[in-house]
Amino acid sequence: MTEIEAGGQSRVYRGVPVAEGIGIGPARLMDPAHVPSHVPRYRIGDDSIEREVRRLKRAFREAREELEELAERVRRQLGEHEADMIRAQVLMVEDPAFVTEVEELIVEKRLNPEAAVAEVVGRFEEMIASIDDPYLRERSADVRDAGRRVLGKLLFVDGAINPTLTEPAVIVASHLVPSLTVRLDREMVLGFVSEHGGRTSHAAILARSLAVPAVTGLEGLTDEVLDEEMVIVDGADGVVIVQPTNEQLEKYREMERRFLARRRAVIAQTARPAVTADGAAVKVLANVGDAGELALAREYEADGVGLYRTEVEYLTHTSLPHEERLVEEYSRAVELFPQAGVVFRALDIGGDKFPPSVPLAHEKNPFIGLRGLRLLLQHVDDLMLPQLRAIARASAAGRTAVMYPMIASVADLQAALELFDRALDEVKEEGHAVGPDIRQGVMIEVPSCVPMLPELLGACSFGSVGTNDLVQYLLAADRNSERMVDAYDPFHPAVIRTLAAILEAGRAAERDLSVCGEAASDPPFLALLIGLGYRVVSVNVGAIPRVKGVVRALSVAGCEDLARRALSARTAEEVLSAAEDFTVEHVEPAQERALDAPRGKG
Repeated sequence: MTEIEAGGQSRVYRGVPVAEGIGIGPARLMDPAHVPSHVPRYRIGDDSIEREVRRLKRAFREAREELEELAERVRRQLGEHEADMIRAQVLMVEDPAFVTEVEELIVEKRLNPEAAVAEVVGRFEEMIASIDDPYLRERSADVRDAGRRVLGKLLFVDGAINPTLTEPAVIVASHLVPSLTVRLDREMVLGFVSEHGGRTSHAAILARSLAVPAVTGLEGLTDEVLDEEMVIVDGADGVVIVQPTNEQLEKYREMERRFLARRRAVIAQTARPAVTADGAAVKVLANVGDAGELALAREYEADGVGLYRTEVEYLTHTSLPHEERLVEEYSRAVELFPQAGVVFRALDIGGDKFPPSVPLAHEKNPFIGLRGLRLLLQHVDDLMLPQLRAIARASAAGRTAVMYPMIASVADLQAALELFDRALDEVKEEGHAVGPDIRQGVMIEVPSCVPMLPELLGACSFGSVGTNDLVQYLLAADRNSERMVDAYDPFHPAVIRTLAAILEAGRAAERDLSVCGEAASDPPFLALLIGLGYRVVSVNVGAIPRVKGVVRALSVAGCEDLARRALSARTAEEVLSAAEDFTVEHVEPAQERALDAPRGKG
């Protein structure tokens, strides 16, 4: 974190911009477990004591049942030793001394249950931490985690993990993780600020999709900001201002007004088709993860859903979703795009996505550990088959496809295809209707699959290039690390040449290819993709209007010339410079003319 200005009460910091826009509001700190650091604390009335004690006991009971279920899953999948770590928390929430002490605070001091639990957990942590024995001192983590789980049952609603925000706020956290961004009420979030994370982390992608300004790379900021302090987030320049002056507030509120006005003007033209100036149609699909994004994709007239992030359903609940719930969710998506179609990505967890309902062993390098399809193939009965069955059943509502993440070999894909055949046979035998043609595809994001594309594409119907992971693996640059921002570069010649090779393989196999990574929504990179020959992109929902506008400003001939120069370049700087110059020369003037046109008519 760099403090670039400090004067009076105002403190200005510069980090890594990850989602454009201006956010202004009070700070709300969130800890890594996503429990607000400011636990509600208030006195309850005499007539509320009995009800609040019942609520407390229910929270302890649900926490215990959840922990017991988790311990059993951990035992089956990881072993007895790992399960014992969870059982230690079970003992904690069953401890009569713990429960009684919390209950006494409610009855005798009229304290609300959330505050009572937080206070007792704090006392137990202090007591255990003061013990000389190192092993016993480490048990303070069990107390903290068990207490957080009970707090979660009190603060969250209906088993869904939704941290409560009572007023709009700027979220300040150590990590901008997916399980935090997807759980918060988007109407209450004014901005995200985090100490760690990269521009293409899954959480940053979700922030852009939600159109929430976000800045990361501000290490140490959680120690500098207090709850309720006024914060300005400039997601375009990566600037965060704490306790701004009146002059700074006025300046940034004007910037916010201009940004929103321009965004409204771009959105107003989203119904116009994405056709280049020389007549080439480009399909602009949506990357979505929930009902809100689906509705927005429909509003922005996306050409379909190119990537449905199925992990969101798992990140937002403490238990595995039942098949019937998945069928309902997936069918709703297909019903919104029955002709254009929906491509469901099979559950992609691991890396930086850790659902509370799926026990995963700790790994030093999770992005090259057990994740994606490899993880699914080790959890066939509880994860993969229920999801594939749900996708098959949802296909009755319209065009449906499924693609498999993190494919590294033909054997990986073949195993997935066989499991889908099994799922399809099962649902048919049970009398469920299914669609006539459910396409299956491969995500191209692991470098080893690129030279194997003739075989991979020959075994399935389509391919989709996931640039987010492909870039990180090609360049050995962690996409989530703020320290690797310069090394993680989609404009690297190796990336451009790999994309050209992928397209050539797709044409040879006569298979459809799309690009579904974040780079596709960046105007200079989009121009390169069109120049290489790609005609289908899938982008986060918030970027759809802008991407359509960029396509309309481009010509294929100009993009092809740009691509030829990029393919002969030797450095990322050469590629980026050429692409940015091209965008400034061709895209920006055309977009300004397009934005002025409606006002001229008015």
